[in-house]
Amino acid sequence: MDPVQSLKLFSKHAFRRDSPLDKDMNQSNRAIEIAKGLPLALEVIGSLLCRTKKENWDGKLKEWEKIPPEDVLSKLKISYDALRDHEQRIFLDIACLFIGHEKDVMIYFWDDSRFFPKEAMDVLENMSLMKIDDNKKVWMHDLVRDLGREIVHQESKLKIEEQSRVWDPEEALGLLRTQKKKKKLEALRLRLDRQRPFAYEDFKRLPNLSLLEVCGSTGGFCAEESRLWLESLSNVSPTNEDLHLLPQLRWLSWHYIPPTFKITNFSMEDVVILDLSRSNITHEWQGWSHMKVSFMVGKTHYFILSHLKVIFA
Repeated sequence: MDPVQSLKLFSKHAFRRDSPLDKDMNQSNRAIEIAKGLPLALEVIGSLLCRTKKENWDGKLKEWEKIPPEDVLSKLKISYDALRDHEQRIFLDIACLFIGHEKDVMIYFWDDSRFFPKEAMDVLENMSLMKIDDNKKVWMHDLVRDLGREIVHQESKLKIEEQSRVWDPEEALGLLRTQKKKKKLEALRLRLDRQRPFAYEDFKRLPNLSLLEVCGSTGGFCAEESRLWLESLSNVSPTNEDLHLLPQLRWLSWHYIPPTFKITNFSMEDVVILDLSRSNITHEWQGWSHMKVSFMVGKTHYFILSHLKVIFA
């Protein structure tokens, strides 16, 4: 909702009138900023303040500016619980990973997984849990996003090694280094650290990972880059049966991938989204030979072998 509509809706619940008095305008604007145009949040915050002594409003607003009211999240959770299983899965993917992504790209990622993504996204939009903007990118309210991420935390009982999705790069790097196998992990967002390179065993412990996003750097890898692809921590090359890492991989996003880097051990058979944006590789890059695809430099979106969508810009 726009600011004018938001103020009117908030005022109806907080003051039982269409607009606040001048003396209440500052606090009203703070409440509207917390709700960020979400009708449900405006109604709940207005109702809560209506039941709160006026002298305590500033304290409540200060609290909510850091942590949203529990009543808002509880009511949003009712909407989530009403979703079917595949709709809940798509909702959590968006909340944790896909805000700002193009709708068509995400649909392509989910399509073969029998999630009916077009229909599911229509349901989410109709329930005001997300929307598609004018650029066909997915937008989600901060409070709704926080709900989705909190659900992922609660499902894992706050144990990151049990999470299905890890979107914070710092947490992801720490998780990657733990010795336990992460059977429940399906999506991981990483940022390269030149001081702490990845190793073969790190990815071997992710048997069910379907989405991997890595943001590199223009400086590339440090001297140990070969450890991930060519040798294990014990300096023993992986056996044939362990050669292909991430057998469930469907989405591989790697920004600033170095032109000297070879993808030799990742399992690419089921990959449908390949994002190499901002990389300096060309058609001579040796990584293409592993994926057995051909491409044209300069295209932004195109399909390879009718099953692979590549983003290369």
